[in-house]
Amino acid sequence: MPRTGPAGQRHPVPTPVTRAEHNREVRDKVLIGSVLTIGALLIFGLLWLIQHANPGGPPATVSLPASVAKPAAGEPSARDKELERLETKQKEIEKELEQSKHIRDKQEQAEQEAMRAERNRQEADMAAQRTKMRQYYAETLFEGDEEAATAFIAELENIRNEMSLLPEDAKERKSKEEQDKFAATHLIKRIGNNAVLSHWLEAHGRKAEELMPGLAKKDPKAPDGSPGSGFDFSKYASFGSGFWVSADGWLLTNHHVVGSATTVDLRLRDGTVISAKIVKTDTVNDLALLKATSTPPSWLPVSKGEAELKLGQTVFTIGYPNPQVQGVEPKFTDGRISSVTGINDSKNHYQTTVPVQHGNSGGPLVDLLTGWVVGVVNARLEDQRSGAGIANVSYAIKGNVVCTFLASVPEAKAAIERKPATSLKKGDERAVIDRVKDAGMLILKTR
Repeated sequence: MPRTGPAGQRHPVPTPVTRAEHNREVRDKVLIGSVLTIGALLIFGLLWLIQHANPGGPPATVSLPASVAKPAAGEPSARDKELERLETKQKEIEKELEQSKHIRDKQEQAEQEAMRAERNRQEADMAAQRTKMRQYYAETLFEGDEEAATAFIAELENIRNEMSLLPEDAKERKSKEEQDKFAATHLIKRIGNNAVLSHWLEAHGRKAEELMPGLAKKDPKAPDGSPGSGFDFSKYASFGSGFWVSADGWLLTNHHVVGSATTVDLRLRDGTVISAKIVKTDTVNDLALLKATSTPPSWLPVSKGEAELKLGQTVFTIGYPNPQVQGVEPKFTDGRISSVTGINDSKNHYQTTVPVQHGNSGGPLVDLLTGWVVGVVNARLEDQRSGAGIANVSYAIKGNVVCTFLASVPEAKAAIERKPATSLKKGDERAVIDRVKDAGMLILKTR
């Protein structure tokens, strides 16, 4: 029977433990004790090794190869020697670069001086021709008044330009008599509207019609008394400039240079005259694409206009202004980009300070630094009072417009891509100017 404790709680009677269970408990206790003992020994041994591996001595050292051994006191290390060698080499390279730059600067300076001298010579020739022409008309028509002669020359140029824009089938083109009649009628009208000329006529009691006989006189001779180039302009109604854009005879000019003609003559650099066919014109953008059966000595790359030219960037053109007076040799004029838009802020044109005259139309506007065509010259601003061109204001159709026009004719596009113009060294102004000169031609529109 169960017993009760002081609190009245009941306690069960304990169950006897068998021998097998007793032996199992003993084995478990021995195994646990062994594991704890072995673990303690391992920990003790590890601590002993840490404390007694190098008792009281300096840290262990590693022997280095002789090539990287610590140098003796006062002797530079291999690293210092290598640095010193590299510094010496760098100084030698910098010195060579400085010498090369000095030589290059002297060469560029000499080339620029030669170019300036050539430019000054050409400008002097052009100035002499303008002076000669002005003096000629001043003496023969205006009793020595050069201001009136200048205004008169400007109006003559305007009449020539008007005649070049006439349709091919216009009656004014059918005979020399009709052409002379057209020129006289329109010139008299222009003289009457020109403030300088009308004032001169009034002051001298003259009429515009009285000036007409003077036009029939022979053109002035060259400064040395020679008759000039001797080129016969009698069968041509108008003229302009153009330039090759491919190796197999594709060329560009303005629409207003060729008008409605189907063919024109080209006077090349060597003096030969060949025929060219008008393949396509763009009256809106004033462009014309022509094809001649000729292998040009040089042709020009046209910029796609992916990067807009900057204000002040130097550009130039080579063309044939007033060839009847100034001659048939190419004329160089340069200037700068004065605006990235044209008349009325047209985004298809540049405004430049490049001096141009009648005859420059259709010539290339070229970046002097790279030699790329960045536009096509097509207009100048004129003084409404005198009819003369306003100095340092001219316009050119942008390269991106020109490239779009060229791409519209698959044959021309393929020819340009098949053999593109070679790249020139950037900044080689002499090479740039020579190539543009060789790639240009005088365009002559027959009567």
